[in-house]
This record gives sequence, structure tokens and C-alpha cells, in this order.
Amino acid sequence: MNPRYALEALNFFMADVRPGIGPFLGVFLQSHGWHPEAIGTVMTLGGIAGMFATSPAGALVDATAASSSSRA
Repeated sequence: MNPRYALEALNFFMADVRPGIGPFLGVFLQSHGWHPEAIGTVMTLGGIAGMFATSPAGALVDATAASSSSRA
């Protein structure tokens, strides 16, 4: 399989799965003894970290030689 198509397929299926992970993770952690405040804090920090990591990760991908050769 072409790596580009594999990445597109992964992105497609992750877009469907990602919204369901948050509620499941909250219930899972609560069943393991986590307090709701701690769950909210961890999920918020994860969201903020993901938001801040997006731009540097995109800049890194754009700077690689492989990405510049695959641009059409």
C-alpha cells in the first residue's frame, strides 16, 4: 500500500474514533478510582498540549526533505 494512502486511511478512521475516546477515557479512569476533577484536569492538559504541539509538528514535517519532494 502506498504510504500516503495508508496515512489518509489512518486520518479518516481516527477522525471517527477520537471524539469517542474522551467520554470512554473519563468513565474508564473513574472506574479505576480517579476523581472527576483529576480526570478533567488531565484531559484539559492533554488537549492543550495537543493544541500547542500541532504547529511545531507541522513545521517539522514541512521542513523535511521527504515532504518537499512529495508536494504536487
